[in-house]
Amino acid sequence: MAEAVKGERKVSYWQVFLDDIHLIFFLGVAVFFISYTVWGLVEIGTVGQSAIGEVAQPAAASVATPAAEAQPAPAIAEQAPAKK
Repeated sequence: MAEAVKGERKVSYWQVFLDDIHLIFFLGVAVFFISYTVWGLVEIGTVGQSAIGEVAQPAAASVATPAAEAQPAPAIAEQAPAKK
């Protein structure tokens, strides 16, 4: 296709390359796919430790004791004074 045919002018490589619509579409999709994939991997690599792991594993001191379970909950009136 890039060769001269009986008196016609020689077609440049870039013209042949840019005339192929399927190749242009593939390269357009591939460039964005690769760039966003790399960007996502960099983001995952730079994210720090989540605080959710600390909340999910309770400390040994916060375990309820039987004495704490035996105390009744305070009445609603004792929790907050009534506003006038």
